[in-house]
Amino acid sequence: MKKYIAVVVFFICSFHLLAQITFSKKYHFNYPSATLGDVLVTDSCYYATGIIVDTMFPYRVGNIFVKFDLEGNELFNKPLVSDSKSYRTWFGDLIQTDDGNLLTIGVVTDTIRKGLIIKYNTDGDTLQTKEYFSPYYPDEPFITPVQVVEGSQGTIITYDAVAKEGADNDLCLSRFDRDLNLTQQTTYGSGNNEHIGRMMILGEDGSITAGGSWNNLNHNSNNLWSRTLVFKTDSSGAFQWEYLSPAGRIQDRAYALLKTPDDGLIVGTSKGFEDVVNAETGILIWESAYFFKLDQNQSVEWELEVFDSIYPSVGNEIDRIVSVYGEEAFIAVGRFGMIRSMEPPIGGTFGWFFKVTNEGELEWVRKYKVIDSDFGYVHRFYDLKPTPDGGVIAAGEANGPNIPGEPSLFGWLIKLDSFGCLIPGCQANDTITTGIDMPVPEPPPLAIYPNPARDYLNFQLRPHRPVRQAHFRIVDASGRVVQEIESDLPLETHIVPVWEWGAGVYFLQYVEGGEVRVSERFVVVK
Repeated sequence: MKKYIAVVVFFICSFHLLAQITFSKKYHFNYPSATLGDVLVTDSCYYATGIIVDTMFPYRVGNIFVKFDLEGNELFNKPLVSDSKSYRTWFGDLIQTDDGNLLTIGVVTDTIRKGLIIKYNTDGDTLQTKEYFSPYYPDEPFITPVQVVEGSQGTIITYDAVAKEGADNDLCLSRFDRDLNLTQQTTYGSGNNEHIGRMMILGEDGSITAGGSWNNLNHNSNNLWSRTLVFKTDSSGAFQWEYLSPAGRIQDRAYALLKTPDDGLIVGTSKGFEDVVNAETGILIWESAYFFKLDQNQSVEWELEVFDSIYPSVGNEIDRIVSVYGEEAFIAVGRFGMIRSMEPPIGGTFGWFFKVTNEGELEWVRKYKVIDSDFGYVHRFYDLKPTPDGGVIAAGEANGPNIPGEPSLFGWLIKLDSFGCLIPGCQANDTITTGIDMPVPEPPPLAIYPNPARDYLNFQLRPHRPVRQAHFRIVDASGRVVQEIESDLPLETHIVPVWEWGAGVYFLQYVEGGEVRVSERFVVVK
């Protein structure tokens, strides 16, 4: 009987994994430019908010609320725009409040920059907006909220970046009652410059744990330094403790935080170095993803540094961490820079995902790079959430070629399965055992998803042995070469924009030694 139960459970779990939905879709919502800043997961749909830009006078910048089905199809959207104000929700975090409504944060600007809270019902109707000033206003109005949580009795807490005397950045916790009346603002600063992270954690006792960095970036042009900062306050906002990474080691801000079941804290950031531009000027370059765990006494329990063939860049960062597998592991999302060629300029900023156990063991890395992007192209994520099927969904932006009269900046959703795969089965490349120099007579499988393709063609080479580089070719039904692709990341999922291509039949070919080893048919639809 026990054996029978085990077999049934195995098949149920296998079916569950096979049934996981994955997709990568871009959206413009009938605006020339759009981006998605956050996503909220439910059992039946996804909600997201973002930014829309109108290129016609008066060039309005607004907020947009969008509902999607579980396959990423847009069900409806509702914009919030004004001729006299701009609404930007770049780093918001869409949450569901105890009254069943939804809430996000951002920045509103008329003649003055202010923090913004927007409350919606699940139909996307704007129920309430709240504008609030920096605690340093009117001397310095700069403020940027980056995360929001709901406390006891419907209270709202936002984590804000604020500026004092122009070049001196501080951190701020703003507290509101359930009617969004501002009740308290507490700033945290030092003689150094503080840069804000992306996440904060609300404790059961009302305490707040938040991240950032100490640095001298706004005060010095060379001899630069940066230290990761994590601090905790009690429910009243009173300071309790802080952790600073060691002096002499250059680390970025604590972008991502995750509480572990043993009351530890996992921090996601980057490590780097100062690159000397000239005798008077330096710049901080981030060369790796860096995770570490603090125990209950704020001592470092373990560290994990991941280089993984990225290009050192000022833009590399870790943005979000979420628990998976019953809080036994976590998945993180960030962005990385890559340069393939200076002439012609081929490179850009792209998204990467990591899965790590709570003991600091790296299980996999997935890089989602859009093929042959220009240096200015950015495909990045702002938010990450776990999904009920064991996967994750990320929201962000994707920009493409500037074609007159066509949208150039899109909102982007990517849904991955529990292995971090966009193409189901991508984890096969995690366990290649054949030596790199050993001959393999069989052609390697070439996985394509989806087929037919509309926005992007996603494909992955699944070789029987490791390969350092790969050459791919796409031809149309007449045999005309549409695109040649040289890949320095041959085992990763490749994303090819196809929305400009004509509808029809195409063939993706893997070329080795001048010979087509494998060819797969796919269809582009409009």
